[in-house]
Amino acid sequence: MNNARMWTVVNPTVGLPLFFVGVAATSLIVHASIMTNSDFMGKFWSGEDMDTASVSVYDPSYQAAAATAGEAFIVLPDGRTGRVVFDAPVTLADGRGVVPVE
Repeated sequence: MNNARMWTVVNPTVGLPLFFVGVAATSLIVHASIMTNSDFMGKFWSGEDMDTASVSVYDPSYQAAAATAGEAFIVLPDGRTGRVVFDAPVTLADGRGVVPVE
């Protein structure tokens, strides 16, 4: 054990419960602060509809790179832009290795 001599200073019957109480208190404080400082938790608990993010699929004024077939530019809710690449569709086989007929 790396810190075995610590238990000569602090009795394990005192140190371990203090450690576990500290971990539990920290967890409760973090969770309580998330629940009180975020607006989505109240909506979630009351069953209200969540806010939906508006996404622009393609912005023609954004000319950083040309979109080709299978690509699109998106504008995230915080104003950042990104490029989405659509892969070819994949047909999955079942557990026996049989590909379903389409």
